[in-house]
Amino acid sequence: MCGIGVIALAGIVVNNNIVLIDTFNILRAEGLEKHEAIFALAPNVYGQYC
Repeated sequence: MCGIGVIALAGIVVNNNIVLIDTFNILRAEGLEKHEAIFALAPNVYGQYC
């Protein structure tokens, strides 16, 4: 049972990173510089932990 939980957790982490990278690419396509796009994503990433 523990192995299933680890696999499920890994899937969630991978999915979150795919969404993050996709959003970053969308912001870059809209014309934001690399640092601006990172700072725009920071509340989405760290908001769930703080």
